[in-house]
Amino acid sequence: MLLGRLLLFTLTSSVSYIGTLFIILVCSAFSYRQYVPHIVFVCLSLSYLSFTTRAASLELYSPFIQMAFLVVLLWLLFRFHFFHAFIMGVTGIICFGVLDPGVAFFFMLAGYEVVQFSVQMHVVGVLSGLLGLAVSAIISKKNWGFSFIREEERVKVNLRERNSLLLVSAIGLGIIGLFAGYFFVLYINNPTSVLFTVIVALVSTVLLLYLSGERERQEYESKRRKFWIGK
Repeated sequence: MLLGRLLLFTLTSSVSYIGTLFIILVCSAFSYRQYVPHIVFVCLSLSYLSFTTRAASLELYSPFIQMAFLVVLLWLLFRFHFFHAFIMGVTGIICFGVLDPGVAFFFMLAGYEVVQFSVQMHVVGVLSGLLGLAVSAIISKKNWGFSFIREEERVKVNLRERNSLLLVSAIGLGIIGLFAGYFFVLYINNPTSVLFTVIVALVSTVLLLYLSGERERQEYESKRRKFWIGK
């Protein structure tokens, strides 16, 4: 029985993680094709981690344990610089905090109760994953990714730059807001608490994307100045 629940949970939650990872990669202007084995491993690992933490009644901390684990995997497995892995991992989980509760919100408005390991929870996971894939396809088609994140573990990152500090601050506020929202979802579990979580995650995502865009613009201006100085 437990094995069956684990297999079903792994199957449905993996769809959610695939959507999340695709968003992470296309937002960083990377193609998912070269990372297919990495994606499979990450999805299976996060699904198992999510299942075990929920089964151990640690569901309040589950998203943040997964967030930390995802950052480490992006750093050591994908070989991104740790700062870039940190940005990508946290942004990905916060985006997931928009999609998954967003779909759950409409289920609750329709009168369905979304609880741990229920059929509704599995359906929400699959739908949010498919929505994530659709969003990533749009981002990829429009070429909206940021190129300042590179496929180099030893790239130089100045953490004292104003934009880097703002990014870290925004990430910290996003994590705090997501924790508060997730707490309300678990212990109040009504459409209002879910909507609050979605709004907090959405605002955090928009802020992170805006600051990433500013960092992209600064790097472009810096490269252009170096080009003209070299000439």
